[in-house]
Amino acid sequence: MKFTTPLLLLAIATTSSSALAQDWALKLEDNQGELKGQIRNGRAELVLGANPTLTLRATGEPVRPLKGIAVFGGYLFTDDFADLMAVMPKSRGMVAALSSVSQVTQAETLVAGLRVRSEPSRSGRVVANLRGGQRVEVLEQRDGWARVKLLGKEGWAKISGSSRDFLRLISVPKLTSVQGARSVFLYSRGPGWQGLLRNGDTWSGDIVLRNDTHAAPTNKRLLVLADLRHMTDGGAFKAYANQLKKTYGQQGYQTVIADVDSFEDSIDELNAASEAPYARVVLIGHGGWDGPVLRSHVGTRQVSGKYNVEVFERFVAAVNAGTTPTARIYNSSCHAAGTARSEKAPWSSPYRWVHDLAKRTGRHVAGPAGKTSTEWTRQQSLATLEGQGVVVQEVHVARGDKLRILYSGMNLASAKSRPLPEIEDLPQPESADDDEQPIATTASGGGAASPQPLPSATIDLTLPTNAGGQPALGRRLGQ
Repeated sequence: MKFTTPLLLLAIATTSSSALAQDWALKLEDNQGELKGQIRNGRAELVLGANPTLTLRATGEPVRPLKGIAVFGGYLFTDDFADLMAVMPKSRGMVAALSSVSQVTQAETLVAGLRVRSEPSRSGRVVANLRGGQRVEVLEQRDGWARVKLLGKEGWAKISGSSRDFLRLISVPKLTSVQGARSVFLYSRGPGWQGLLRNGDTWSGDIVLRNDTHAAPTNKRLLVLADLRHMTDGGAFKAYANQLKKTYGQQGYQTVIADVDSFEDSIDELNAASEAPYARVVLIGHGGWDGPVLRSHVGTRQVSGKYNVEVFERFVAAVNAGTTPTARIYNSSCHAAGTARSEKAPWSSPYRWVHDLAKRTGRHVAGPAGKTSTEWTRQQSLATLEGQGVVVQEVHVARGDKLRILYSGMNLASAKSRPLPEIEDLPQPESADDDEQPIATTASGGGAASPQPLPSATIDLTLPTNAGGQPALGRRLGQ
């Protein structure tokens, strides 16, 4: 297998039973010879299933498919399948390990939102939730429960219920390289894949596979970072993302909707667009004073200038890399711009996420102050990013060291510019990352009037009243 060509091309399919390949983008860093430390972009082809194959396409070289097997944590491919089979011979149609290769039991989740508990009992505290199709390591089994391990967390998950299985147990070899051969160990990460290039046991490079981000003819590109896997509101978030895609498509924008499960996923999506940066970014999901909350329980789910600061700084760098200098960003989550002028909250913070991101990146950043509804994402994105229409609540629009504050019924042109205040950096309560501790977020409930309302994730929010004592927009949300 050669990785020292001027250009490596790669594409991938994630289907487990079909032989269809889907197009993805690749970032490759190969630490071999003259290419040491050099990062290149390209494409290739991966087909999963009973007989996985990875086909590398390099300019000026013949196409060469790599054969592989499913192993613990992912898939292992090599250019010499005989070397792989010498280590992993087949027995009765199944891959069997030699004494030198350990076997590991994995569990594949067959239902969405499977709870992982602190003990093998329904009374155990919930420590995590598993996505449908997610794979975890099984450490032991007891009385119909499996003790599983995922990114350092351990807990118990029910194997089956009265009418269906919750987990499918699989025995796979724990092997990430082939002695004496060049190999690729590929594993799933967020919405994409990552891979390790090895020469025997020696690491020789990395690959990252992400959603395709080909450059559009113009810079009119929109990225929607949405928490589509949220257990209760993922469907609503998807509907709002598709609203944006349709509206911006009519204005000539190419839209990418990214299903992000953690801030590491958001960072990867932005970094992957460095050669074709976005002019617009909209974040859809719940949130609090420290920014959007991604309910994955895996990876980093919330970041700000004072909470998970190191990941926030990486997010800021990714925004700079993956957006144009004149890009405009809207964060739809609760308290994106801090506490509202008229809000009376039992606890609040003077920190304002929108202000901080704008000051650090120089981008035009907007978001609501106080509680909000993600149902307003389309209307308020158009009002604050494009100057089209009015907002329905207090929204802050910051850029560099300037700030405009819009109140209900105002448009962007009617808001006066003022100096952006200093970012207040008070310590965050220690309970902010406790899975059992509620964070101030948008809650589920009713929605604003609509002839055919979409599923919504809204809150009961009292709007400003007029002289007659009635809500300025006609009624209270949620009634």
